[in-house]
Amino acid sequence: MAYFNNLTDKKQTEILTLLNSKIRQESETMYQTALPRAKTDDQTCAEYTGRWYELREQWQNGEVNNLHVYACLQMGFVP
Repeated sequence: MAYFNNLTDKKQTEILTLLNSKIRQESETMYQTALPRAKTDDQTCAEYTGRWYELREQWQNGEVNNLHVYACLQMGFVP
């Protein structure tokens, strides 16, 4: 199995760019969903991390392989 560290810097950057885009979209959606329910400024400033963020962290830490990341990107969601 190939993992994050087995890729070239160029390929790592390419995939990280795609993942970061998914993370931004997911975080914005989570934030916009939570915003109407927030009662304090602290609640509106909270970090919103989802499955794409978790996938990126796991991938960079060698906990999931490249094929899993490719499959998630192709499907458009993290199972």
